This record gives sequence, C-alpha cells and structure tokens, in this order.
Amino acid sequence: MGWDLYCHPKTGSVDSGADGEKKKAENEIALQVNQVYYALLIARLQREAAERQISYSTEHLKESEEDVRNGNALHVDTIAARADFLESNQALLTVDIQLSNLNAELDDLLGIPLDTQLDLDPAVPQMYDQQTREEYLRVAVGENPEIRAAE
Repeated sequence: MGWDLYCHPKTGSVDSGADGEKKKAENEIALQVNQVYYALLIARLQREAAERQISYSTEHLKESEEDVRNGNALHVDTIAARADFLESNQALLTVDIQLSNLNAELDDLLGIPLDTQLDLDPAVPQMYDQQTREEYLRVAVGENPEIRAAE
C-alpha cells in the first residue's frame, strides 16, 4: 500500500493523504455532532409542546364529559375530545422515540455508552472574535484538506 504524499506549494510542507482524510473525517463527525445536538434540542422542545397539548386535551375531555352529563353537548363531542387526547399521547410517544434515537446517535458519535443521558445546554456562547470575511476564508482554505490538495 502506497501513501499519497502532497507537497504544499506555499509552505513546502509534505502532507500525506492520510492526514487529509483524517481531517476530513474529523470535520464530518463534528458536523454530525452539531446536527444531532440541535436536533435533540428541537426534539426536547417538541416534547414540551406535546406535554402541554396532553394537558389541554385532558382538560378538554373532562369538560366535554361534564357537558354531556349536564345535557349541554352531544356524546359525539366527548368522542372527538377523546380522539384529540389519544392523538396528543401518540405525538408524545413519537417524540420520545425520536429523542431516544437521537440520544443513542449522539452517544455513538461521541464514543460513549449508548445509554448515557447527556444534560444538553441550549445556550450558545455569544463571545467570539469577529473577524473579516477574508480571514475566515483564509482559515477555511488552510484547514480544508480537499482545497489544499487541489492547489
């Protein structure tokens, strides 16, 4: 097996293709971790919304049953309220399954046991050095093994 060696034209440093592939793999994993992290945060918010919907539909079902007992509504109203309640529970179960899958995926990406529950912080740090567009491009070009190989 031969190694593809690459001599950088500006720096003159020799870079093996394996280093470039390693950097590319690291970037892909970092991207996947970010995607799963934010998907988890979104799913947690969806779970909160589903729980609130269940609270609402439970209260609505109770009111419908009371209205039917008092003769103020038809039995069909209770059936519709019960259907809403069941749909809300189904939505919560779906979100719980999604959360479980996303947790396992994040654990796998991080290389930790798959049943590890992480306490995610939704706060994104706002303190970072604002740089010029040219500086960001210079760093991106310098860190991307595919671009370096193409030069």
